[in-house]
Amino acid sequence: MWVHESERIYGDRLSSPENLVTYRAIVADLVKKSFAKYNLSKYFQGQNPEPLVFAQFVEGLEEKKYDQFQSIEQLS
Repeated sequence: MWVHESERIYGDRLSSPENLVTYRAIVADLVKKSFAKYNLSKYFQGQNPEPLVFAQFVEGLEEKKYDQFQSIEQLS
């Protein structure tokens, strides 16, 4: 969730592709150091990274559980 929130707060505001690449490299390094027991590399791979999206409507509009979408298809 921390990575998702960082993407929304910082990553979404970067205006150049080069800055976004630098930002993601920094976050990937921090994730490796801080969350070493989790394999989060799938979110940072160069080609086709998995989406990292959290929202309050994962289980439906009535449910207010803040959780991760498992796929873009589920989000759609």
